[in-house]
Amino acid sequence: MSQFHKGLILIERGMYEEALKCFDELLSINNNFTSAWRQKAMLLENLNRFEEALKCLDKLIEINEKDAYAWYLRGRILKKLGRFKEALESLHRAIELDKTWILAYKDIGHIMLNTGNYKKALIYLNKYLKKYPKDVEAKFYKGIIYELLELYDKALKIYDEIISETNEDNFLLLIDALIHKAKIYEKLGKIEEAIKIYNKILDNTYYDLIRNNFQKNKDNKK
Repeated sequence: MSQFHKGLILIERGMYEEALKCFDELLSINNNFTSAWRQKAMLLENLNRFEEALKCLDKLIEINEKDAYAWYLRGRILKKLGRFKEALESLHRAIELDKTWILAYKDIGHIMLNTGNYKKALIYLNKYLKKYPKDVEAKFYKGIIYELLELYDKALKIYDEIISETNEDNFLLLIDALIHKAKIYEKLGKIEEAIKIYNKILDNTYYDLIRNNFQKNKDNKK
């Protein structure tokens, strides 16, 4: 087994510090080993060690300035740090280098949402969702934009889609969609409808039913 694959296995087992040591050993032998730099950057990102991850990505870009994936990862991390201008520059650079790098559109859309540029946000999110129509997080961003623009019918439609499509991996989005749906009903003066949703959120049996549905869907796929 190579040292690199050993690092990947350690990540799968949740042994992150040991995996980092593996990649560091590899890089001490070959400082231009791009795969090791990339894996180290992604691992550090997952550990919320963003500044360290950025240093790895800067090294990757130094080795190969046309590495679209490195630019994308850099933009994604800068977005998490709230450094939106730098993030946009990196994300647009990723797209310039590889027009098929659709993932960047979602992050650009999210930044546009956070900076109040709602129309541009919708443009980028729609481009992304055309390729990845099942991404409920991207749909949630759209729902928030419609809500902020007071396009409540469109927002409610999206929140209903999220509620029906949510799975165990993004369960918290279901709660967020329900809360936003209730808030819209409040704004529309539909207080009874809002109260019903809030009661659902507080009712643990509701979540038990949802989890049972998740399990049934899993069993049916076997």
